[in-house]
Amino acid sequence: MKSGAAAIVAEHPLNISDVPVIIVKHSQRALARIADAFYEQPTHKLNLIGITGTNGKTSTTHMIEQMMRKAEKKKQA
Repeated sequence: MKSGAAAIVAEHPLNISDVPVIIVKHSQRALARIADAFYEQPTHKLNLIGITGTNGKTSTTHMIEQMMRKAEKKKQA
């Protein structure tokens, strides 16, 4: 609270009156949802490519990186 907390999310009631205490069943899940909303769903802006196999993963990764960089430069131009 000294650092400026606006509220406390807890799994059990707390004897605190300085800030609102929000009681939830799963604080870790609640924190994830709060952070997701606060940062405007950053995972919606991610591109994810999975590369699997025995051989060629590093080379494939470098080729995809270069293609994406060139595509981004064209997009910005």
